[in-house]
Amino acid sequence: MALRLREAHVRELVESSCNQSLGFPLCCVTFKSFREAGKLISHEHARLHSLLTWYDTVDEVKVAVEIRTVIFLSHQWKGRAEPDPNGDDWKAAVLAVDMLIEIHGLRLDDIDIWIDYTSIPQRNRASQIMSIESLPVYAAFSRFFVVIAPPVTAEGVTYNHYTYAKRGWCRLEQWARIAQCGVENMYVCHGDGVGDPLVSFSANAPVLSVAADVMGGNFTVAKDRVKLVGVMVQLYHQLQTLPGHLSEGNAINFLRTYVQGNRERLFPKELFGNYIQLVEREAFLQAFGGSRGGASASCRETFMDYGRKVSGASPGRQRKVSGESLFAAATSFRRPNGDKRQSGGHRDSRQSGRHRD
Repeated sequence: MALRLREAHVRELVESSCNQSLGFPLCCVTFKSFREAGKLISHEHARLHSLLTWYDTVDEVKVAVEIRTVIFLSHQWKGRAEPDPNGDDWKAAVLAVDMLIEIHGLRLDDIDIWIDYTSIPQRNRASQIMSIESLPVYAAFSRFFVVIAPPVTAEGVTYNHYTYAKRGWCRLEQWARIAQCGVENMYVCHGDGVGDPLVSFSANAPVLSVAADVMGGNFTVAKDRVKLVGVMVQLYHQLQTLPGHLSEGNAINFLRTYVQGNRERLFPKELFGNYIQLVEREAFLQAFGGSRGGASASCRETFMDYGRKVSGASPGRQRKVSGESLFAAATSFRRPNGDKRQSGGHRDSRQSGRHRD
């Protein structure tokens, strides 16, 4: 009986990940408003001042990414009450987006920013949890994923890309992107004052492999790991069924091999039981058209395939190894290259008064 219940739960998770739904709307702030704020602002502040644009359903998100450029910003909190007390992350984020505008020919007015402190409710715990559970969809439909990790000191503590990569929540955000979209359009911004302030992750799979070990990351609240089991099961399934055009290349092949070879450590039995084995069986059944879950992996869309289809239709518009040791050893990054896709000039005008600890 217990096994059947676990099998049913896994099938439910798999079907949910394929069908893609938002437990909480995708909330973005325009880059213009983000820059004018002069600092990171809370979700509640942005809501009070009508700075948020709400995308309530996946269908609305799909329409938005035809004409908007969503940039997912991931960063390490540098304080419990205030994530960026000295404004270092905000400055690095502005620099990163300005560089993306130059590299990819983006239109400033078409850019939406997703960042946890602004996009995830901070005061209402239930809404916060639903938003966190929707992270995979947020990451999947963002055109760019940028890690903001300037080397700074805040409240006597040193922060940099290495400390960022050790945080469990930061690893989850990265892994939500990688498992669904591969490594394309992923960057890290080290801030001003360094030789290469914005660099590409694409040629640095060893660095990204650390993100797979979400459960091995540092959490301020240890019990948060339990809350992420369902999300991690879904992401593992999505990695197993990554579409062909996203599963090509040395980086993603390295990552998939790494995860397969380190499953017991990445998905500890005390948290996952036999969920991972059940996910692999579901993925196998789906591959051969026999899934009892009723959902096909091919129904899942992300910006990386949906966005390509859209931009092709409207050309010319602006639009067993240790992960820790791998991260320490991987120190070189590839400079980013421009891409061909561009975004348009439509704005979803819906605003309303609608994160993570």
